[in-house]
Amino acid sequence: MFDHDRKSLLTVYQHALDVVNGKSCVHDYLVNTSLDNKQYVIAIGKASSDMMQGAMDVVTRGLVITRYGYNNNQSTFDDRICVIEAGHPVPDANSLKAGQALLEFISDIPHDADCLFLLSGGASALVELLPEGLDIDDLEKVNGWLLGSGLAIHDMNVVRKLLSCIKGGRLAHYFNGVTVRQLILSDVIGDQLDVIGSGLLAANHDSGEKPSMPDWVIDLIDKAPPIPDEDDAVFDSIHSVILANNHTALQGAQEKALSLGIDVFLNPEPLVDDVQQVADALGKYIKTAKNGLHVFGGEPVVSLPEEPGRGGRMQMLALLLAQQISGRDDVLILCGATDGSDGSGEDAGALIDGKTIERGEIEDFDIDDCVSRADAGSFLEATGDLLQTGPTGSNVNDLIIILKK
Repeated sequence: MFDHDRKSLLTVYQHALDVVNGKSCVHDYLVNTSLDNKQYVIAIGKASSDMMQGAMDVVTRGLVITRYGYNNNQSTFDDRICVIEAGHPVPDANSLKAGQALLEFISDIPHDADCLFLLSGGASALVELLPEGLDIDDLEKVNGWLLGSGLAIHDMNVVRKLLSCIKGGRLAHYFNGVTVRQLILSDVIGDQLDVIGSGLLAANHDSGEKPSMPDWVIDLIDKAPPIPDEDDAVFDSIHSVILANNHTALQGAQEKALSLGIDVFLNPEPLVDDVQQVADALGKYIKTAKNGLHVFGGEPVVSLPEEPGRGGRMQMLALLLAQQISGRDDVLILCGATDGSDGSGEDAGALIDGKTIERGEIEDFDIDDCVSRADAGSFLEATGDLLQTGPTGSNVNDLIIILKK
């Protein structure tokens, strides 16, 4: 396939990212919204810097809590804005400092002001307040286990809530009746408010069932204060709006492809199974798919070995799909995270073709070895297929875009 096909695929992906960018999503919402009081603005998550930028016309004071290196707008923020960077995907000491700063910021909101709460994916790791008896070592150990457990995001956040003084809706207590407008970029399939960011301000809808956990995790849980009831009055002053989600990005990809004159097949069913199962299913799909652009979204899961290599779920999926299409010259596949970071590294994913496996083998890489060690990123670096965007100002799960000609 030709270079212009790769360029078309990248153009479609970039447009999907632009549609769900935090700055534009927040700005577009606020220009159509009447705000009567002073606005104290809190932004938490990997898209928080861009989301805060979209609110700069209304902010009185602001707090940004984001991942290291994700403060895209440092030079444009003034002395109204405090920025704290913390660890992700594993929380660190700054995540606990951010939790304290968050409570102090909330306590300083005057009674004649309202709060804009801008939430995006990554918040679960970036801010935390631990119950007495737990420390940063416990938090890092639990989150390290969660990331390699293969659990779905819902179950991961069930565990996180059990270890927190602010998750599971507990943070709502600290606002003491201040009116809060929560604007959200959803990184959770289904947009459950109590799952996004582990439900800092959302009534908890968990069934009470706990996922399977090792004994040492069980020994740590349930030290936190009780989770508020769903009908607790603390939620009466909190109003939530989903600004964008994974489907918004899919529609953005579809829109751009159509403008380029490419036939588009949008597949709304999210890909959430084990990454090998997803690769097998997509491999079968490709064999009978019509020519055109096929767009999927979701968040496949990966079970990691004790010492994983480079790359996240999108790189792993890309490598497994490269095996599915090896030798073909009529298929290109882009697997990309919408936040610009797939796993703990700085690569967003990969754009692979029918010669990816051949290029890797020439460089003495073995696909089975890389898959078993969760080291897809090293293989894809050698083949020149890694995708790098930098922080995108968004976080709405993953995109898989297949071009068949």
